[in-house]
Amino acid sequence: MKAIRVTWKSSRTLLLTGVLLTTACDQSISAKVCERQAECNNLKNKTVDECTDSSESNLEGMTDAQRKFIETALEACLDVTCSEFEACYNNQLTGE
Repeated sequence: MKAIRVTWKSSRTLLLTGVLLTTACDQSISAKVCERQAECNNLKNKTVDECTDSSESNLEGMTDAQRKFIETALEACLDVTCSEFEACYNNQLTGE
């Protein structure tokens, strides 16, 4: 049986990969949407953090079912062009 040798460099790489994956997986839908708005130059004088905080506050005021519905709908808006994103996002806010 061959032993696996772990070096400091490989340990750091594994640790950094784990931290990045955990951070990416823990990102809220609010943060993802606000980052997409920033990418599309659509934050309207807010920072991504301010947008995220505001969105999280709005979501906290909803029932679990309402929140899940909105989060699922917004998730579907993320992987489109900026103009399509804006239309999708506005439709979710207005319920159209």
